Amino acid sequence: MTFNPTSQLTWEGMGVVSLRGRVTLNLTSAYAADSGSFEFASGSFSSSFLITGGSGEPLSRAISFSAADISGGTQTIGVDHPGAGSTTFAGTIATDGSNNTVALFAAAEDTAAFTGVMSGARPMQKTGPGNVDLLPSSSTISGKWTILEGLISTTGESKFGANPASFTVDQITLNGGGIWANTSPIEFNSNRGLTLGANGGSFDTSGGTITLTNVVAGTAGGSLTKIGSGTLVLAGAHTYDGPTNVQRGTIQLAGDSNRLPAGTVVNLGTAAAVHLGTLDLNGLNQQIAGLNSVVGVNATASNNTVISAAAATLTIAGSGTYSFGAGTNANSGVITGAIALVKQGSGTQILGDANTYTGGTTITGGVLRADNGITGSATGSGAVAVNSGGTLSGTGRVVNTAGPVAINTGGKLAPGATVGNLTTNAQQWNAGGIYVWEIQDAAGDPINGAGINWDSTAVNGTLTVAPAGAKFTIKLTTLNAGVAGQAVNFNPSQGYVWTIARATTIAGGPVDASRFELDTSAFQNAFDGTFDINSSGGNVRLTYAPVPEPGALLSLAGFGAIGILGRRRRRDHANLEVRPIVINQRAQGTDSHRPT
Repeated sequence: MTFNPTSQLTWEGMGVVSLRGRVTLNLTSAYAADSGSFEFASGSFSSSFLITGGSGEPLSRAISFSAADISGGTQTIGVDHPGAGSTTFAGTIATDGSNNTVALFAAAEDTAAFTGVMSGARPMQKTGPGNVDLLPSSSTISGKWTILEGLISTTGESKFGANPASFTVDQITLNGGGIWANTSPIEFNSNRGLTLGANGGSFDTSGGTITLTNVVAGTAGGSLTKIGSGTLVLAGAHTYDGPTNVQRGTIQLAGDSNRLPAGTVVNLGTAAAVHLGTLDLNGLNQQIAGLNSVVGVNATASNNTVISAAAATLTIAGSGTYSFGAGTNANSGVITGAIALVKQGSGTQILGDANTYTGGTTITGGVLRADNGITGSATGSGAVAVNSGGTLSGTGRVVNTAGPVAINTGGKLAPGATVGNLTTNAQQWNAGGIYVWEIQDAAGDPINGAGINWDSTAVNGTLTVAPAGAKFTIKLTTLNAGVAGQAVNFNPSQGYVWTIARATTIAGGPVDASRFELDTSAFQNAFDGTFDINSSGGNVRLTYAPVPEPGALLSLAGFGAIGILGRRRRRDHANLEVRPIVINQRAQGTDSHRPT
């Protein structure tokens, strides 16, 4: 049934219009009303009452729902204007009965405002991509809410109805829609829990701060998305199992540590607009799975940011690969403030911007990849420690002002993502630490090939190697086209020199080869020669010497030169280092620099 009045519609009297099926009121002019009402009748069907005209005019008639059970679908109230429009439902809405859903609907670009008294026990839904202004003068609705599309704009938690007698985790479910504080702050702090469905939910703070003291739960993988300018405060220990998206504005932690779920992936920024996101730790510690920045269209110098004015620790412990920043305006990601960064878990976290956090970096699991380019420091200005289970990699810069980058027992240094050069300040290669050195092309100048054909690290400061009696491991690893395989241009009958580190100075002078363990278990090319470590100035070099041809050995023996064979000679520009090697012991595999 459709009403299409062309002039003012005046409804006089106290009668009841019974709504059964789809009823459309297409008003092209103002309308007035007396004290009658609309009522959704009982039966086995869905019903709807949609306003398609008269934008801006209030509909003051009451709307009620039969107390009798309805066995058919949803009863819908709302607006569906041909263009952008709004309608205010100023009358009473009474949702008697309990076993069917009442949906508040707004089409795209439309707003349906509900300002009258609302009551009843039926479940409530928000449908349609438009906005519903939930602004009842009072509400005692006790049914649960599900927000499927668009936004519910409101000024307070109480507008959703009566507070449950005990905490109800899914009193409001966001499953594709969201909540908008468009004129004033809102805090959810009662027994009205919020749950995210598989399609997730959003919070728009463009008109006021939203504080979530209640737990936001969810086990369907749905995301929590922050939209609009302003701040979303997380004051409860939330447990949803999906990602956290800060498309615009700020998510701020409050009250205690770990307000975000420990397994959430935090994504800052948005692709569709010039909007940036901020995560404010606010002096609280937080563990997350990973941190991503979203490639957008921002052209300003502003950045997606993780910040904390007071000391806080951000722990990244996921098993995937995450990328924060790429050094561009369109894809930025900066960690700043008094934050300490801890990398745990088996995953890889890429830091692609110059960060300025001051609390230091500790890597105890997975990979932290510094890919910030040639300026700044991927790891801020604090101390950097790579501990057992952790790997520091990348082709950027790790330039702190709080001591050397420490590769500790079980920790790994692995320049590049495959082959590459990592620049740091001073480095300390401690006992039990590991340099995972990769090579994909054996040819090239010993210095100029570094960082291109094989791994290298540039140390802008002093390189300190493990003390006497301890060993630092160089793990020789061959690659082919970026993956494990045989390096090209390697001839086992030819000698090679590869620069693997370039330091300003080396503590104690030339490196002592006895302090290194060479692990060739990942060197897949066939060889029968000897690898060794030496240095020239500040350059640390890995060398390969082939086994002499049998004819050469016989020639030497003819001169009675067995003593000469007992020494390996290495020329370091003007310096000549000589180290004794006992041939028959080496042949038995006791020389730590022979392949194993």
